[in-house]
Amino acid sequence: MTSTVMRISHRLANALCRAMKCRIERGTTASMDRYHARASKVVRGLAPDPLFILSPPRSFTSIVCAMLGEHPEMYGLPETGLFTVRTMKRWLNGPRHAGLLRCVAELFFGEQTEESIVLAGGWLRRRQSLSTVAVFDQIATRLAPCMVIEKTPAMVSRLDTLQHILEMYPHARFFYICRHPRGYGRSVMNHMLELAADRNAPPPRWLEHLRPGDMGDGGALVRARTRVDWPGRDPQWDWLRLHENILGFLKDVPADQQLAMRGEDLLVDPDHGLRTITTWLGLRSDDALIDAMKHPERGPYSFIGPANARFGTSRHFLRAPQLRPDRATPQSLDGPLEWRGDGAWFAPEIRRLAQTFGYT
Repeated sequence: MTSTVMRISHRLANALCRAMKCRIERGTTASMDRYHARASKVVRGLAPDPLFILSPPRSFTSIVCAMLGEHPEMYGLPETGLFTVRTMKRWLNGPRHAGLLRCVAELFFGEQTEESIVLAGGWLRRRQSLSTVAVFDQIATRLAPCMVIEKTPAMVSRLDTLQHILEMYPHARFFYICRHPRGYGRSVMNHMLELAADRNAPPPRWLEHLRPGDMGDGGALVRARTRVDWPGRDPQWDWLRLHENILGFLKDVPADQQLAMRGEDLLVDPDHGLRTITTWLGLRSDDALIDAMKHPERGPYSFIGPANARFGTSRHFLRAPQLRPDRATPQSLDGPLEWRGDGAWFAPEIRRLAQTFGYT
């Protein structure tokens, strides 16, 4: 795309946003959606339909997004959180800003420094009267002709959020990643314990029978040394609920717009997995491109950011962003769960769903 066409595209996107700001009733989400449904027909002509990665958290989404983003026809975003709320005003009042701040700083101010993060914050505040979809479209237009990849795991926590995405982008693609429930549970536990340690605070009560000393090499949890009564929170149920949300949503998505894959398979055999994804998307998949995609550490967000926006995606990935097949070590559905103190195994419904994904 020539620089002249890009300038015209940016002006058109900005004009659409100004029109939305003037014509939408303040505070009325439904009216924002109705206007955006009309305006986005023009925006979609300026940028390819996006790719949404659907998965519970702690399920390889950060490394997969970074790998896909190394394809010259795609661009992987950090966790923007844009689709977890409908309006920028609500987004600005939310808790997690680093991903979108880093994205705006990189795309609109050319770097990720403390100064550019401050400028990015102002850029976003000036758009607080817009819908979050309108801001996403500005980012997608900026990146045209690349396909934008959105991977915020919180999108899958509500079925109506997923349905809203499909309503706004009826031709979008959806890449569904699953992870073994034991690997998911261990990763959630490690993350919660690390957050508690960073904040010099006790871990959540549902993890109180564990402590950081129970973590082995690479952060993997090992058997808890302290046995206490189970406090009632178990990550296997989050795994089940989030996957049920995704599966329920995908029933309404045309078959050619969705692809499912086990994250472990992609990490162990990236050549086959990446070629499957690019072929599904209708993109080039020659050997040189596949090799480039096996270097997620080269991505624009594959490092810890400035002090005022350090993360914006998995901190574990940012500390070691290289492709490491050993992260996909085999797991079993049998045996006691390491995060419980009562010796319980996976519940029958967890086992049944995991087995449909091919886990044993």
